[in-house]
Amino acid sequence: MVMKKGLLATTMLVSVAAMGVANETRAAEVKPLGALDINIGGFARWYSFFGSLDNKYGGERHAGTYDFRDDTEVYVYVRGKDEATGLEYGANIELEGDTNTTSNADEAFVFIRGKFGEFRLGDQNGPVEQMITGVSPLGAFSGSLDGVGPIDAGAVVYGSYSDDATKIVYYSPVMSGFQLGVGLTPSTDSNGSNIKTTRGDANVEDLVESGITYNGDLGGVGVLAAVTGAIGKFADSDGESRDLQQIYGGLDLTFGPLTLGGGYGITKGARPVSAAAGDDLSDNYIGNFVYSPGSKQQFFNVGAAYAVGPATMSLAYGQTVSSHVGGGTPYGSDPALKELIYSLAFAVAPGLTLGTEVAAFSNSDNTDDNQGILGLAGVRLAF
Repeated sequence: MVMKKGLLATTMLVSVAAMGVANETRAAEVKPLGALDINIGGFARWYSFFGSLDNKYGGERHAGTYDFRDDTEVYVYVRGKDEATGLEYGANIELEGDTNTTSNADEAFVFIRGKFGEFRLGDQNGPVEQMITGVSPLGAFSGSLDGVGPIDAGAVVYGSYSDDATKIVYYSPVMSGFQLGVGLTPSTDSNGSNIKTTRGDANVEDLVESGITYNGDLGGVGVLAAVTGAIGKFADSDGESRDLQQIYGGLDLTFGPLTLGGGYGITKGARPVSAAAGDDLSDNYIGNFVYSPGSKQQFFNVGAAYAVGPATMSLAYGQTVSSHVGGGTPYGSDPALKELIYSLAFAVAPGLTLGTEVAAFSNSDNTDDNQGILGLAGVRLAF
C-alpha cells in the first residue's frame, strides 16, 4: 500500500511538472502584442509667450503679458510588411502628454500601402493640410504662420481645414514628381469613436478634399508646387448658403540654402475669427478661422527661409485680401487679417532645438484691441 501511495504521488508530481513545462512552452509561443514591429517616438516642447496676448484674444479676456506652455506628444508607430506581396500596413497613434489635456490622443489611423498608393483610415489631417505649399513648409521654429497657437495665423495659410476629424484618405504613388491625394470626411465635428448625432451651425458634412503636388528639380532649382481644394455642405445654415468651397495654390522655390514661397486661396463658407462678427474669443484667437455659412475670404501668403549651418531663419507674411461675414457684423465691419512673423531656430544637438519668433498682427474690423506684437521663445526636443 505504501509503495502504491508513493508511486501515485510520484506520478502526480511528474504530471504536474510536465504540465508546467507544457504551459511554459505554450506561454513562450504566445504573442500578445502581435507580430508587427512597434516603435516609440514623439516630442516634448516648452514655449514662453510674451507681448499682446490679450489682444490676440480680441481683448475679450485678461491674458496678461506673458505665460508658459507645454506641448508634448508620444507617438506609437506600428509597422508590418508582407514579403510575398510587398504590402505594407500598420498604424500611427499620437498620444497627448500635456497634463491639462482631456483628450487621450491627437491622431490615430490605420494605413495600407503598396504599388497602388496608400490608404489612411482614421483621425488624421486631410490633403488640404498635408499637401499644402507656400509659407507652410518654411517656418523655422514652431511653424511660423502655420505654427503653435496663438502666435500663428492659419486663416491666411489654409483658409479652412478638417483638422483631425475622422476620415478616409488616399494618396497615389509618386509619378514623375507628381502625387494626387483625395479624402472624405463625413463630419468636421466628429472624431474618434464619436458618431455625430446633432447638427451644429458650423458643422460641415460630406467634406471632400483633394490635392495634387509636384516635387522636383528644374535646372538646379528645387520646385515644390501644389493645388488643394475642398467642397462640402453645412448641416444647418439658417438660410445662408449651404455650400463650403475652397481652392488654394502655392509654390516654393529652393536655391541652395534659400527657399522662397507663397500662395493664394479663396474660401466660401469660412473666414478669419472676428470680434465684430460676435465670435466667442474665450477659446479662440485672432488669426484662426471659423466655419461660417455664407462667409467668404480671399487671402495670400509669402515668405522666405534661409539655412546657415545649424541655424535656420524665416520670414512670413499673410493677409486677407477681402472677406465677408455671412449674416453681417453686428459689432463692426468684416475682418481684414494681417500677420508678419520672423522665426529663428538653432539646432543645439541631435533632437534638441532652441528658437524664437516675433509676430506683428492686426485684424481690422472696427473693434478695439485687435492688433499688437507677440513673441515666443522655447525649446523643442524630438525623440
